Parts: sequence; C-alpha cells; structure tokens
Amino acid sequence: MGYVIENRGGQFYVIDSNTGSVAKGTTPSHQISFAEEQVRVLKESVVVVAPTRARNDKGQLKADDPKTPDVNEAWKGGKSPAKKPAAKKKVAPKKKATNK
Repeated sequence: MGYVIENRGGQFYVIDSNTGSVAKGTTPSHQISFAEEQVRVLKESVVVVAPTRARNDKGQLKADDPKTPDVNEAWKGGKSPAKKPAAKKKVAPKKKATNK
C-alpha cells in the first residue's frame, strides 16, 4: 500500500495509490504533516552530482553538436555547468611621488 501527494486545485491531498481516492482517516492537518515529511525525505535523498565532461569510447572528450541547441552533448546529463564570473584584476597601488 503506497501513498502519493496530489495537488488538486491548489490543495494537496494524500492519495492511496491502490484505490486512487483520498486516504481514509486523514484530516487536513495529517495530510499537511505527511506531505511535509515526504518533502523532507525527498530533499535528504537528493544527491548533487558535479557536472562532468562526456567522453567517447576512446576516452576522448566529446564536442557539443550545434544542431541541437537545447542539449549539450559535451556534458553528462546534457547541461553544462554555470559559468563563473571573471576574477577581478588586482590593481597595484600607485607609487607616491617624492619631491627632492
């Protein structure tokens, strides 16, 4: 027996996955606490993986196919990592003029 959370017109309901109906014995407060618990469990189980470059059979890096603008074949998962902002250049302090 499993349960799922459904959004029906802005209201969240705990649905019995076997019958497809609202789970019996659940009040709105029970449903909210159940939904919050499920969200917490899902957040804990999400693993963030660092983007890695895709490689071919020979181990060489793959290139992006320009014919497919919505998918980046050069990266596993089809998305490239976010670009980092350029580092600020350090400016050397100005030398003080000395009067002789």
